Amino acid sequence: MTAHLRVRAMFVVAMMNFAPMAVAQDLPPEVQIDMAMAALERAMLAGDDGEILERIGALRDLAPELAGGDLLFFEATALAGQGDIEEAEQVLNRFLSEVGQQSASYEDALALMLDIPALRQAKAEADRIAAAERQAEEQRRREEAAQAEEERLRAGEAALNLTSAEIRHIRWLLYRHAGEVRMPVLVRELSDAERDYLEEHYLPDVGLPAARYLTAVHARHFRSQVFVPVPPDEASDPVRTVTSGDWTMIEDQRFCWIETPASDFTRGAVYQHPVFKMIVERPRYEMGFDTNIVLPHPFDESRGVNATINGRTFPLSFVNGRVWPFAPGASPTTNAVHKAIRAAESVTIEGTSSATGQTMTVSYSAIGFTRAFYLMTEYCNREELQVWIE
Repeated sequence: MTAHLRVRAMFVVAMMNFAPMAVAQDLPPEVQIDMAMAALERAMLAGDDGEILERIGALRDLAPELAGGDLLFFEATALAGQGDIEEAEQVLNRFLSEVGQQSASYEDALALMLDIPALRQAKAEADRIAAAERQAEEQRRREEAAQAEEERLRAGEAALNLTSAEIRHIRWLLYRHAGEVRMPVLVRELSDAERDYLEEHYLPDVGLPAARYLTAVHARHFRSQVFVPVPPDEASDPVRTVTSGDWTMIEDQRFCWIETPASDFTRGAVYQHPVFKMIVERPRYEMGFDTNIVLPHPFDESRGVNATINGRTFPLSFVNGRVWPFAPGASPTTNAVHKAIRAAESVTIEGTSSATGQTMTVSYSAIGFTRAFYLMTEYCNREELQVWIE
């Protein structure tokens, strides 16, 4: 405000003690004008641009003849100080045009006019920074609000006290709804992808409020649903299918296989309906035959698994993610299990569930097994394999 002080030397310093208050209406007009000018000078000394503009307006109301002159320069300077560069330039143009060299503020006015482009650029940069800061602050507040809402919803879900078995049941229902046949990963918490599916597909499809976290309404729904394990896969393009008792022989261009779905199994322990499957390949492919006693197997491989056939117990092995018909450490060429099945009516596999950690069983019918086995070897020209059940 140095320029202001230099230009306003005619203001009486003694008047600075007057407070910048509304002018008393009962004072003589000239006194009211002096008080208004003193209040303006005081605002200029304080460097309060907003107060300066307000006092200039009050002074003009009292003395319209003072609307121009040096007040224009003071106004332009205050406007520039407040960042209103465009209006400051207009007022400054008027000052230079109407007053110009007649004012002691002329040189300061020229300097201010030269500074206008830089002030405009600085104002634009300040506005950009302020806008970015506001946007960042708004984003921070949105994120904090979203986090607080998520914590509230998460706490609501935690208050449901869902057990691991219930979480598994919910996950299985989600995967079944999605048409997924693979066993879901068995973890305690629903994953982000599972929560996305819950919110975007499952809940809207069943007519429930969409949400990423479960509420009491959702929990009641899931608890009321019965999960039916995914049924066994069917052959995509069979050449021949022959039923023998509870077993089926299926032939395609390369393989022949026999299978039977589990007649009984521990509920809540399997995602897919277990199948007992044996497969052979045609001679030109030079493969023997393969046995999957429980496909896909639901057992904990760190624990043992046994087959019970006609009252006899046969330890089984886990090899490459499958249950094989020989004891751990025994020769893979042993056929004791196959021979026992031929003479049995049923087979029961017992182990520890990887889903529940509890003992579970899977049972199959052996009725029709022998004929189905012979058909498999005959249709694929692998009669030499019949010794496996003889």
